[in-house]
Amino acid sequence: MTGLFCFVILLVCFALVKSSSRYPNSKGYALFRPQALFALLLFSLFVGLRYNPDVDKDFMAYWEAAEGSLIYYKYDRFELLPRLLADFVHYFHLPPSVWFILMGAILMAFTLFAACRIDNKYMPIVFVGLLLMYLQFDMNVMRQGIAISVFLCAATYMADRNWKMFLLFMAIAFGFHRSSIIWVLLYPMTFLDYSGKYKKIIFFVVCLSALAVITVPLILDRMSFVLSILGKQSKNDIISYVNELEIEQGSGIGVIIQCVRWLFLLYYIPKIFRMESDNRLLILLSIFVIGTVMNLFVRYNMLLARMSLFPMIIELLLYPYVIDYGRKNAKSGWVIKAMTIMQVVFLSYCLYRYLNEWNFVPIG
Repeated sequence: MTGLFCFVILLVCFALVKSSSRYPNSKGYALFRPQALFALLLFSLFVGLRYNPDVDKDFMAYWEAAEGSLIYYKYDRFELLPRLLADFVHYFHLPPSVWFILMGAILMAFTLFAACRIDNKYMPIVFVGLLLMYLQFDMNVMRQGIAISVFLCAATYMADRNWKMFLLFMAIAFGFHRSSIIWVLLYPMTFLDYSGKYKKIIFFVVCLSALAVITVPLILDRMSFVLSILGKQSKNDIISYVNELEIEQGSGIGVIIQCVRWLFLLYYIPKIFRMESDNRLLILLSIFVIGTVMNLFVRYNMLLARMSLFPMIIELLLYPYVIDYGRKNAKSGWVIKAMTIMQVVFLSYCLYRYLNEWNFVPIG
C-alpha cells in the first residue's frame, strides 16, 4: 500500500506541474505560479518526511548530519551548501526531516527551472522523467543529485552560449557536490562550428569522451590539487574508496531498456534538428553523447558511473523534443508513442517497487 500511496502523491504533483505549464513561455517564471509552488511544497514534504535507512544506503549519514550526531571530520567533508542547511537545522533545533525537506525542494526547483528555461510546456515531461529515471539515485545521493539538477540548468545557459550564467550555476553545483567542477570543461564545446556536418561533431565528441575516460586516472595520479578537491589525500585513497563501493550493475533488462532509450534519442534528435535548425539542440545532444559514451566505459565503477550522470541527465531536456516531433509527424508518431509507453510502463514498475519499500517519519 505504501507504493500506491506514494504514486497518488506523485500524480497530484504531476497534475499541479502540468497545470502551471499551460501559461505562455516565460523562461523560468512559470516555476513561481501557485500550482508549481504547491507541487514543490508537496514533493519536498513527500521526500523529506521519509525514513529509509534500510532502503537508501546513504540515508543515515545524511540523517546523522542533520541531527548533529555525525562526527566532526565526516561532517566537515560535506560541501558548503548542504552543511549550511544542516547548520540552519541545528541552530533552530529543528528535526532532521527539515534538512531533507529543504534538499527535496531545491532538487525539484532546479529541475523544473531547467525545463521551463527551454519551454514551459516541457515541465510535466521533465518532471515524470526525473521521477522514473533519477528519483532513486537522487534520494540515495542527495548532494550529488542536486548538483546534477543544477548542472541541468547550467546546460541550458551553455546552449544559449551565456558563459556568465553557466559559471554561476556551476558554482552553485560545486557548492552541493565537488564532482561537478570537472564539467566546467564542457563550455568550449560552444565554440564548435555547428553549421557543419553533424557526423563530424558526433565523431569529435565521442573521441573527446573516450580520451577523457582514459586520462582521468592519469590526471588523478599526477595532479595533487584534483585529489584535494575530491577530498582525498592520495591516489591510494581513491582506489581504496572505489573498492569499498558496490559495483554498478552492467547487465539485465534495465540496461537493455536504457540503451534502447539512448539509441532512440540519438536517432530522432538529429532529424528534429534538420527541421528546426536549433543549435541549442545540438549542444545539448553533444553533452548527452559525452555522458552516454563515458557511462559505457565506466559502468562497472560506481564512482565514475555517478560522474557520468551529469551529462546524461540532459536526456530529460531531449525527450520533450522527441515527443513534440511525434505529435506533429504522423509517420513517426506511432513509433515514438509505442517506445514512450514501453519505457514508462517498465520504469513505473521499477519506481513502484522502490517506493513500496519506503517508510515515513511518525507524525505526532
